[in-house]
Amino acid sequence: MNRLEFLQQLLLLPLTNFFRTSTPKEKVIYSACVAGFQYYEGNKILQLLSQNDVLTLSRQPNNRYDERAIEIFWKSHKIGYIPMADNLILANMLDSGIALQAKIKAVKPQNPDWKKVKVNVYLES
Repeated sequence: MNRLEFLQQLLLLPLTNFFRTSTPKEKVIYSACVAGFQYYEGNKILQLLSQNDVLTLSRQPNNRYDERAIEIFWKSHKIGYIPMADNLILANMLDSGIALQAKIKAVKPQNPDWKKVKVNVYLES
């Protein structure tokens, strides 16, 4: 999903909720590989990670490299960040009190470090 598709989905969310008559299904608002995976605990716990594992997103506004930084945790283990190039909208959502949920979309140990784990982010229902 590119940025334009992300923004279109985000703008249509209120309308889709208005017309929804059935049980809500998780709607992916963002998907990407974990940035910085090789620099944190990712490779140490790679064998423990599975598709659909719940992740925690945590804003890190005092990060010296990126004031919009969003850390990604699996249980208490930091595995990296939402990529800097894409974190503006998600950071603003978190800062505004909008609850987001993240899950592992895919784990591919054979890939280079920066492509080993892909995550999906959802609006918390």
